[in-house]
Amino acid sequence: MNPRGRVFLIAALVIAGLLAAGLIYQTVASAADRRNLPPRGELVAMGGYDLHLHCTGDGSPTVVLIAGAGDIAVIWEPVQQGLSPETRVCSYDRPGLGWSDYAPVDEMTIEAQMTILHDLLQNAGETGPYIVVGHSIGGVMARTFAAMYPAETAGVVLVDSSVESQFAALPAAISETNRAAGAVFTVCRALAPFGVVRLLGLGDARAETFDVFTEDAQARIAATFHQTRGCAALQRDGAVADEPLASGDPPAPLGDVPLVVITGALPEHEVNPQANYSEEQVALFNATQTIWLDLQEGLTDLSTDSTWIIAERSGHYVHADQPELVTDAVGSLLAE
Repeated sequence: MNPRGRVFLIAALVIAGLLAAGLIYQTVASAADRRNLPPRGELVAMGGYDLHLHCTGDGSPTVVLIAGAGDIAVIWEPVQQGLSPETRVCSYDRPGLGWSDYAPVDEMTIEAQMTILHDLLQNAGETGPYIVVGHSIGGVMARTFAAMYPAETAGVVLVDSSVESQFAALPAAISETNRAAGAVFTVCRALAPFGVVRLLGLGDARAETFDVFTEDAQARIAATFHQTRGCAALQRDGAVADEPLASGDPPAPLGDVPLVVITGALPEHEVNPQANYSEEQVALFNATQTIWLDLQEGLTDLSTDSTWIIAERSGHYVHADQPELVTDAVGSLLAE
């Protein structure tokens, strides 16, 4: 073998060895996560697959918490803890996320997701009426649930909810950044099986943004991201939002269903001041927030019984920054 061929062979063997070591590391570490962090709730049989449902408290209506794209049930920890003394509260992991299996569905749409959620509640014996609370794309899901099951819906709370027209309404730079996330997840999917995502601590960095949560909750957020399927599940879950948010279709009206819209007031540069954004970026974020507030106010027109609350000290994650606003909003619906 000539010297150049020998170098290539050695390099190939080294790379193969590193990949094998990474694969073993990822497999062992993922198994440890599952062993050390069992699901907080129960795994509900759905006919060939299981979904994780975490319900606490007693009373009626039952509050159903629907997370944003890629987020798991524990993201609602402060809200669920705050509401549990008042009524029954359920959070869950959508198919493929957290402790839930993938669902064998040909095309996963928001309507399919809400059919699955309704079936999950029924299978677990969690009967209505329901107050559905949704964050980000979970807000679109909450509205869809209310439209699909009006007789079982006692109220809707939207937490900095996505809006069907937002891709068209927001500055192009913001919309393109959101769409470009798909390419990042594609790379992430390729690296995850070899432990690279875990070694880089990307899940830890994500969890640390929720420093008001318990250590257990932060560990669960990080572990979900670090699982071998983590990036693939996040990408798959987020893709469900692409079509409705690009459609520009007007949101379906809710009639007289009690509705509370909660909107985070802080633009990105105020949420993350340590990022040292440029003047151009700050101007973009301010313009985006102005449009966002208009879109949020428009959501109040969906019901004849609506309230709009501005979360002055919150960014997109109001339920982490000011969870009391969410619990108070739900409390107002419980009192009706």
